[in-house]
Amino acid sequence: MIHKHKILKNFLHIIGVDMATAVEDACSMEHVLDVTTIKKLKKFAESTEIWQIQMNYYIHLNIMRKWEITNIKTI
Repeated sequence: MIHKHKILKNFLHIIGVDMATAVEDACSMEHVLDVTTIKKLKKFAESTEIWQIQMNYYIHLNIMRKWEITNIKTI
């Protein structure tokens, strides 16, 4: 049950539910949702987390490139 709870809590948090509500809702949901549904939510959440990590990397990379271009021009 803890594994289901964690998957549901993380999914709810990713879609913008505040953590306190996500914890409460996950407690309710883990008892009624089918295992297949939970697996699909997990897969979606994992792909979303990977996407967010990649986007953060590209944003950081672009900021660094802009900084380098700006500093090279001022030298």
